[in-house]
Amino acid sequence: MHWVDAENISIVAEEINNKKEEEVTYSESTVRKIQNRKGLITLHTHPSSFPPSIRDLNSNYSNNYGIGIVICHNGTVYLYSSEQLINEDYYKLTVEEYIKNGYNENEAQIEALKELMG
Repeated sequence: MHWVDAENISIVAEEINNKKEEEVTYSESTVRKIQNRKGLITLHTHPSSFPPSIRDLNSNYSNNYGIGIVICHNGTVYLYSSEQLINEDYYKLTVEEYIKNGYNENEAQIEALKELMG
């Protein structure tokens, strides 16, 4: 994951050696570099090619990031931002409901995100 200063178009911090799947762990160094900065652009990959996760959206909101960018291994690129925290359980239930109605996992996540935007 990279954090970019939108004004200077410079990399503020990066976490490129995480061992956990589907999670970015912020080192103390990264926390120091990004704290109290508003409007950072975040960039990271999703090897599964799924859209931004609920954790991505909540992190965007909680950390006052400007825009998040997810670059997927299938070539899809998602831009996102969030204006409020979203209950993770509610999001998961919404995705599950779409899956029950015949959507695959990727489609269900996209439809759930659309619903939460409305």
